[in-house]
Amino acid sequence: MYKNIMAKWIWKNNDIKVNDFAYFRKSFNLEGIVKEAKLLVSAHNYYKLFLNGKEISGKMSPVSSNPFKSKYYLEYDIKDALVQGINVIGSIVHYLGGYGQNYVNASPGFILEARIDLENKDTIEVITDNTWKCLNDTPYENGTPYQQRRRLSAVEIYDMRKEPKLWLSKDFDDSKWDYSVVVNNNYIMKKQELPEGCVGEEITPICMDMQQPGCQVFDAGKIVSGWVKIILNETGKEGFRIRIRYSEDLEEGRVKHNVCNEKSEFYYDEYIMSNDPIQIFKADFSYKAFRYFEITGYDEIISPKQIVVENAYTSLDYRGEFNCSIELLNEIYQACIQTQRNNTLGQLVDCPHREQAQYLADSDLQLETLCYNFLNPEILSKVLQDFADGQLEDGTFPYVYPINYSPKGFYKKIPEWDLHYVKILWKAYYLYNNKEVLKNYYPTAKKMILYFIGKIDETGLIPKSEYWHISDWPRPKVCHEGSYLTVQNCKAFHCLSLMTKIAGILGNKEDEIKFNKTAEDLRIAIVRNLYDKEQNVFVDSFSQDSNKYTGQNASQAANVVAFYYGIADILNDHERKSILNHILNEGHTCQTLLSVDLLRLLFENGFGKEAFSLINKETYPSWGYMISKGYKTIWEGFDDESSHCHAWNAYPARILQEYILGIKAMKEGFDKVLISPYIPEEMNFAEGKIATVKGDIYVKWQKCDDKINITVNLPIGTEGTISIDNSNIEITKGITNINLSRF
Repeated sequence: MYKNIMAKWIWKNNDIKVNDFAYFRKSFNLEGIVKEAKLLVSAHNYYKLFLNGKEISGKMSPVSSNPFKSKYYLEYDIKDALVQGINVIGSIVHYLGGYGQNYVNASPGFILEARIDLENKDTIEVITDNTWKCLNDTPYENGTPYQQRRRLSAVEIYDMRKEPKLWLSKDFDDSKWDYSVVVNNNYIMKKQELPEGCVGEEITPICMDMQQPGCQVFDAGKIVSGWVKIILNETGKEGFRIRIRYSEDLEEGRVKHNVCNEKSEFYYDEYIMSNDPIQIFKADFSYKAFRYFEITGYDEIISPKQIVVENAYTSLDYRGEFNCSIELLNEIYQACIQTQRNNTLGQLVDCPHREQAQYLADSDLQLETLCYNFLNPEILSKVLQDFADGQLEDGTFPYVYPINYSPKGFYKKIPEWDLHYVKILWKAYYLYNNKEVLKNYYPTAKKMILYFIGKIDETGLIPKSEYWHISDWPRPKVCHEGSYLTVQNCKAFHCLSLMTKIAGILGNKEDEIKFNKTAEDLRIAIVRNLYDKEQNVFVDSFSQDSNKYTGQNASQAANVVAFYYGIADILNDHERKSILNHILNEGHTCQTLLSVDLLRLLFENGFGKEAFSLINKETYPSWGYMISKGYKTIWEGFDDESSHCHAWNAYPARILQEYILGIKAMKEGFDKVLISPYIPEEMNFAEGKIATVKGDIYVKWQKCDDKINITVNLPIGTEGTISIDNSNIEITKGITNINLSRF
């Protein structure tokens, strides 16, 4: 936490307006050799920061949060950007307001503190206060409509004619600018550990059929998060109003007026031209998501060479790889990575267009691929901190966070989603050997799980509540008619089991004993009430009133969680085998939420061929079906509807690395790994690597006549076992190359 801050929060006036913009400027004199120079800055909601005419900030900073619990600031090393003599700091700040879904509403503001230490031991300090100049009437139109019905981002209407020329230069005369006012924003300041947004890829778009003066439609080639940059070099166009509209979809050759599957007349940005010879516009104060975009309002044809699609997202440390002899799987892997990038936007969002919301279940599933491919453990801490900040008095969470959780904003809860907090906490510990994260967020997890324990009634089960229950999603095949839901209770058992481990690691013996006993009692109650001994399956729900099973439904989803989470461990071999047969006979009826557990269950119980067949196909339902439809991103579900870029369904990348390459952590932080690949008949080779805190782990296997050649490269500090069939070979750091018989 940043302490002893001298700077003041400032704004351009005391009049709070929705979707407002402010320009701030401060000059200072520097004489002497700089030893060290640091600058701390934050804003509500987002800022762009300039020093001596150069933008030094990333994109969309700071990340969204609850400012009353965690207002994040960023720190920049500005030593190399300083000059002798007059230096100028400038910033453009955008305030949302409006009680949107993916941020917490608060007062607007900007805060900055720079400390410059000189070699002669003098110090220059520059802080925000009422001496800073501000531009009241900015080039941005205030109070514009929100682009989505969930009020995530505002239409950016930028008038180049009103841009103050050279306002970031030392010679600019700001005497006509107003002075800023100090505002009383009592935010709790914390350093942002998550990287800023960045432009990760620049794409030259493809022209679609609609190409005429005044209306042109372009294709980015895939769904991206980010924005469109236009470069125009024509004079005599002053006052022309250029509109850029975005969508995943086309309708009769034009860009559809929607945001994903929801109608919107406002998913666009506008630029009003000046008479400058070169004009560049990009609406980069919000992440949009689109494949197609339409430019209207210009009286000539704009060449694709004048347009850049900037695919922008949080700057991630991408380290993972996967490549094999089956091209479909390579395309699925790349689509998963693209989807994950699109959905890491300062928080783990469900989709980059319609909601941009951080759900616990979505985050948990996204972390499957993210933790194996991107070395960014700070993302897990951000999710855990966000929901710790949003935790309600009874221990539960809002259905997403950050959010304006109130009747004026958004007012929902999903009980099953709360339980994913413990799973995320365990990932944050186990994959990175980070005991500190357990200490920090154990109280939050404990408060949540105690809420569920407190709901257990005379049946020994947790009853269904009045809130929105989701066992599987989307288009779930799970029956919710009864008073007690199998999936909810199985998830609660799984989380109690994890909390038992966590309490033990932290040395909290009392909690360890309590959670373990509660878990065992719950498991017995689940079997007693929700296991149908006649059918030898778990039913979806149970009705206490009629003392019978309801809906006559024993979905694949309910049986997958009951088996995979260990509920079925107390059944006999015949009963367990019957459950497995039921799961196999159902094919693939699990939806996005529980298909990851289905795949794991199959791979880990001798049904690798069946699991692989679910991934390696182009027919519905499958991830390959999405590729066959021409998409380079992963959909929300398996049906061709709603969002076509939803990262919670992008876990096949992890599955390919964990089971086809066979890389699995056996000790915390990958101190020990198991390399046990499933080698399909259809595949000739597979290779790739995953990111760990110890370093990258590389695996390649290849069929060579009657042999399997396996190469493994382990980082320092990791040891492992290569296990194929009945062969087990212990390995240590460095490269190991072995040949094993295929028969």
